Amino acid sequence: MKNRYLIIAFIILVIFFSLYISCDLFDNSDDNFTLADISLIKDLVLGNSGNNDDEKAGAMVIDSANNIYTSMNIVDMNSKSSIIVAKIGSNYTLSWVKLLSLNSMNILQPDITENDLTGGASLSMNIDEDGNLYIVTKGDGGSGQFYSLVLIKLNSVDGSLMASKKWRKYSNEIASAETMGYTINYQDNKIYVSGSTGENKIPILCFDKNLNLISQNELEITSGTSKRAYAIKADSNGDIFLGGVEGSNPFIAKIKNFNSSSEVVFIKYLNSFYGSRISSIDIDDSGVYFSLYVTGVQTGLFVFKTSKEGNLLWCKLFNYIYNDRNNTHIVKVIGNYIYIGGRIGIEPFDKDSGDAILLKLNKTNGECVQSILYYTGKDSNNICEHRIKGIGITSDNKMVIFGQVYGGNYNYNNFYGKWYKISDAKSSDPNLSFTNKNGSITTINGYLNDLSINYADYSINFSEAKNKTTQEPPDCDIFISIFNGNN
Repeated sequence: MKNRYLIIAFIILVIFFSLYISCDLFDNSDDNFTLADISLIKDLVLGNSGNNDDEKAGAMVIDSANNIYTSMNIVDMNSKSSIIVAKIGSNYTLSWVKLLSLNSMNILQPDITENDLTGGASLSMNIDEDGNLYIVTKGDGGSGQFYSLVLIKLNSVDGSLMASKKWRKYSNEIASAETMGYTINYQDNKIYVSGSTGENKIPILCFDKNLNLISQNELEITSGTSKRAYAIKADSNGDIFLGGVEGSNPFIAKIKNFNSSSEVVFIKYLNSFYGSRISSIDIDDSGVYFSLYVTGVQTGLFVFKTSKEGNLLWCKLFNYIYNDRNNTHIVKVIGNYIYIGGRIGIEPFDKDSGDAILLKLNKTNGECVQSILYYTGKDSNNICEHRIKGIGITSDNKMVIFGQVYGGNYNYNNFYGKWYKISDAKSSDPNLSFTNKNGSITTINGYLNDLSINYADYSINFSEAKNKTTQEPPDCDIFISIFNGNN
């Protein structure tokens, strides 16, 4: 009899611990992993759940009052593309959401991967010191066949439309006149914009704050070769830095005195990682930082620093392995460090879908100071792809991480996870070299016209990540994590 009671007690303990472990896994904890040493403030998801109602992450900016602004693409049931812009107040509640659309035509921020994996480039939206928002994109021309570069200005207070323009090199709407806007930068009362044209040249435009043209130029490198600029940054001297891809060659470039003499200082091919492209740029007094979106059967997180004269200072490649889930979307200078963000697919985490990855690096030599990833789990009830598209810091020292979450075909109920520490972010110093290229910058006379855009209030779900569910997977939404910036 005594043995029977012991057996019963043992069975009860087994059932209890089984339930405990199941609950623990459902809560996305894993004792085998080390939680990141961060003080999480908010873990949020923005997006609706419904058929063909995917919100794909574009860009994020933060104003001086600590309001957060996000852009995203959305495709409706009729395969029409529109843009959503949302403002999240400093109290982490939605202030407004606007849907920007064209009548019977598409408008969207083009994806630098060219496979429609996300929304626009990480540098496709910017903000000035007055809080005005500027968005670059592409929209159908009057015929609905060929795109124009579209520039939009919004009032950040209420989201109202202040101005909208379309630009193309030629007035007629033919394939060679097609123009797409990928990247934008605000600096010293000027808005710099770049992208691509149907003539396989890179348009570089400068506007004032009222969206009047100051100058318009195009960059030619190799005649007849397809080329696109995905990132642009201007410094206080009026010099601009570009990054993108020409043919299969990632390139970087500098143009001096853009609004006067417009002298090409350098154009350089990266002598490796063919088919990859520069995804983001940032600048400080010590140099220029570039992130590379690596493509191919082997991918990794790649960032490098040059002097402002284009001399390589250092480069780092993290987790260069055989899969295509290691992608760098953004590089950001914050204080004495730089941060890179994107997606990573490594064991023992989610190597199949990929997790959001944030690396904190030393600006002097690129050495990794801290590496964390956002992980939800690997079974069908909690697997999620996450990738970082935006990194920012508020004036009260809160780190804001913006990106995209995709639940896949099975996940109905779980879009949240936890930030974990990567104890060994494997890095290497690739033998990066450049090939100098000749190029020319030419003044052109394109056509800038007003563009009538529909803008309206838009209803969207915004909740703690733990409360996000969907009834019609797959579902793609926006995620935002906020934690103490001292980490």
